[in-house]
Amino acid sequence: MENDFLYKNMIKRHSIRAFLPKNVEEEIIHKILEASLRAPSAKNTQPWRIVHVRKDTMEKITQRYIEAFQSGLQPNHDMEIAPYEGSFRKNAVELGKMFYGLLGIGREDKEKKLEVVYQNYRFWNAPEAFFLYSLKGIRENEIFDLGIFAGVLLAMMESYGLGTIFQASLVDYPAILREVLGLEEGVRMITGISFGYPDLDAKINTLIPPRYSLEEVYKKL
Repeated sequence: MENDFLYKNMIKRHSIRAFLPKNVEEEIIHKILEASLRAPSAKNTQPWRIVHVRKDTMEKITQRYIEAFQSGLQPNHDMEIAPYEGSFRKNAVELGKMFYGLLGIGREDKEKKLEVVYQNYRFWNAPEAFFLYSLKGIRENEIFDLGIFAGVLLAMMESYGLGTIFQASLVDYPAILREVLGLEEGVRMITGISFGYPDLDAKINTLIPPRYSLEEVYKKL
């Protein structure tokens, strides 16, 4: 069926951490963003804003982030990231075991785990990234709308064959980001999205965490 195109792309979707050294064509970027702007929002408030960055800007952010991290500055997200509990913690722990196991990193190998932190700050060597941020004065209910926009954006990127990884780590230091990106005080950094054409031969891209089955999350009355 023709309308199964998006289904076939999304059903195999997973985070990508190795990319080909090739930029995405500007025409494709524009189509992805134009379609994503049709995402719904309560009362048409459209609280999302987005910045597209490539090599030079990414390198500036990487340098500033690693310097901040090495100085002992703790991440200070604009959006609260509370500790995981219950099934959320269970899933996060299981993913960590899969991830570090695939890379052959032992539980006590602090040096290699530190390199993973730096790889996050290096955007996993992606050729480009988006930063999603809010308007000033955003309320809790508009955060939901930002999530809808991010989901539509993700689906559009997948439909063009792009690999993506959403990274909370890319908004670890929002004050640095606002400075580098030229954003005003008061806007809140939501997430970073590293993306590009995936390197399908890279071992790290074989990591595909399990998902709940439809029966576990879906109820019909």
